Amino acid sequence: MPAAKDLTKSALTKIKSQQCSPTPTTQAGSKGSSPTRNQEIWELVNRAFTRLEAIYPRTWRSAFSTPDMVKLAKREVGISMTKWSVLPTQQSLDAALERIKGEGSEWPPSVARLIASLKPQPEDFGMPSVELAFDEAIKHAQNPAGHRWTHGAVREAGRATGWFDLAAATSESRIRALRGTFGKQYRAIVNRVMAGGSVEARGLVGHDGQLTAAQRAERDGLEQVAAQAEEQFGRRMSGEQGIAMLKGMLRGGS
Repeated sequence: MPAAKDLTKSALTKIKSQQCSPTPTTQAGSKGSSPTRNQEIWELVNRAFTRLEAIYPRTWRSAFSTPDMVKLAKREVGISMTKWSVLPTQQSLDAALERIKGEGSEWPPSVARLIASLKPQPEDFGMPSVELAFDEAIKHAQNPAGHRWTHGAVREAGRATGWFDLAAATSESRIRALRGTFGKQYRAIVNRVMAGGSVEARGLVGHDGQLTAAQRAERDGLEQVAAQAEEQFGRRMSGEQGIAMLKGMLRGGS
């Protein structure tokens, strides 16, 4: 069986023959094609590996026995970062490394584990995890307008999932299905926010504290109407649709 050193050398030779850089670009138009972004990735990767070597001085050389193995590991982390919608900040990267260090292991993490740990999470941007967000949404689905949400992303994902469906869910199978639907909606909103976009497609900001009193009143009123309309008609709709449906019902009864 070939020695690890020989395998490493073969891998590096193949990389060089393909003219791949340590922080490779991806296909045109993809997230990793900007030279500025590649430089940022390279700096983040170097920062992570420099800190890890300092955190694990006794076992680092055993885990990465040659400089070539370190290069290969850095390249794998860089490739993964090019695919992320947003890169970690230096602060969030340091926080991830502190969490790894706090686990007390004497060995550095595997490359796969390091990649998972460095990938930006909702908590890095002031948003709760998917699990906590769903628990908050289903708990307050009966009165979304009356609850002060931890982040607008939770409220928006709940609205997209359907307040009526969330409030009416009782069986484990139904809750499990809604958890999946909510998770898909929430992750899409989180990715948009982490990339610098807004919580809502209409451009409303995510935190209640950033809204004027009039904007909060308008939003809460629409959410209340939407919840009432969903309860009345048994299907999800926006506040504007709810108003139209209720007006139509009133006209029909006059």
